Amino acid sequence: MMIIQREFSDGSQLILTIDRTQWKHNNIFVIAVIYQKRALPIYWQILPKKGSTNLAEQKAVIKPVLRLLKKYKLVIIGDS
Repeated sequence: MMIIQREFSDGSQLILTIDRTQWKHNNIFVIAVIYQKRALPIYWQILPKKGSTNLAEQKAVIKPVLRLLKKYKLVIIGDS
């Protein structure tokens, strides 16, 4: 969050990505901010199951981020 506060002024646009990945035995759902052509993870949740996420799981990860970044204009990019 410090990078966001330092590099982006209130009201500026942030591009966020959402993605789920399987890493070893962990199923991780991640939200990252795009910064200098890199995706920096800012929030994640380890899911207690294998496979893709459902809408309820997606909302559970996205809601806290929306609250934290309410000062910014957000563009959220994900795949289906």
